[in-house]
Amino acid sequence: MAERKRTILPEAALSSAEAAGLGATLVAKTRAATSLALGSFGLVALFAFAQATRKGLFAADYIALFFLSLLSMAAVYLYAYTALVFAAGLPRWRGFALTTAGVIIPFAVSYYLVGYRGFWHLLKLRDGFSWWALGTGVVFLLLGFFILQQLRRLWEVRQAVDAAQLASRASGAAQP
Repeated sequence: MAERKRTILPEAALSSAEAAGLGATLVAKTRAATSLALGSFGLVALFAFAQATRKGLFAADYIALFFLSLLSMAAVYLYAYTALVFAAGLPRWRGFALTTAGVIIPFAVSYYLVGYRGFWHLLKLRDGFSWWALGTGVVFLLLGFFILQQLRRLWEVRQAVDAAQLASRASGAAQP
């Protein structure tokens, strides 16, 4: 019995031109969301490194934010990579579950940026106003929301890949 090639698209449902268009759309969405998220985490890492060298490595949590931003960049890249690997039809293995669990780190860093670096620092302005504190609070609030939006887009791409794989398996099981 000939082994069928696994793809995310059911052959009966889409023509090859439609499948190629869907694949190109998937790659474009993944590339856009990944590059924007990586760039944003790069900005956070750059700011954290600059503040850590200016104020001292252990004066605040800047060095932890720097390393978490670098770790988040790696997690986002690997999460996007696994989405494309799954879309190409390569078999899954248990190691890819780590990328799914690892994407919790960028989400946590983003919520930290929004909640503590953004919103909480804006609330602390009532004790004493400073333009620098207002600017950094607003920037981190917006940057955190922007990163969360890009991570949500990546998550939607991965969900579309998983849904298409399930549809492909279902159509493959229905065929003899």
